[in-house]
Amino acid sequence: GTPQPVSGDPADDVIAQSDISAVREALGRINPRHQEVITLRYLSGMSPQETAEAMGIGPPAVAAVLHRALKALRASLTQERE
Repeated sequence: GTPQPVSGDPADDVIAQSDISAVREALGRINPRHQEVITLRYLSGMSPQETAEAMGIGPPAVAAVLHRALKALRASLTQERE
């Protein structure tokens, strides 16, 4: 099934509206750091604080990397559908 999105999160629409296998394929096409932040935060379900600790960066940096990562993932998924 589809993972339940965390309410109010910008990734929800991207991840919730896509098939998880499509998300994984799209993930494989983006930069490894972006793959890591999305995997930790959404696929592993870590909190922003846990994600920051796992990546060795501060929570504000996680938010910035995640924002760019989601844009990259969305572009990768959109490419896939065309």
